Amino acid sequence: MGSERRRDYTVSKSVHYLYMVIWITSLLLVGAFAFMVYTLLKANVAREVPEVLGMNPFILVGALAFVIVCTSLVLGVYSIVHTHRLLGSAYRIGVVLKEALEGKPTRVTLRDGDFFIDIGEDINRLLDKSQGTPSASAATSAPSQPSST
Repeated sequence: MGSERRRDYTVSKSVHYLYMVIWITSLLLVGAFAFMVYTLLKANVAREVPEVLGMNPFILVGALAFVIVCTSLVLGVYSIVHTHRLLGSAYRIGVVLKEALEGKPTRVTLRDGDFFIDIGEDINRLLDKSQGTPSASAATSAPSQPSST
């Protein structure tokens, strides 16, 4: 289950466009932050601004911008990881269902950490039942009958 290597599949072009938008937006935020820091350092305007709460306000703005940029990058990576877990499972289940409709012997194999593992196991039991092969989970969970002698 967990040893299956990831392949590159095009699940949906809109999902890939979403990935590109997430990364481009994150890179633009990083670029804007770098440009702001460069402009402030080059202009040397920090000497002319009164302190706020005993600190230079540019330090407060810089810290806030840094937190926003880091948060957007973390959320971008987090969303990509979770959509891979979701869409990878859905894609694999769809491929198995198409193969089953064509009459090919097939099974749902998902990686550790993927979503829909319970649905994949249900589909495997259904496929085993329709193909006439005993399910491994059904064989281990069947109660043994005591012999009446």
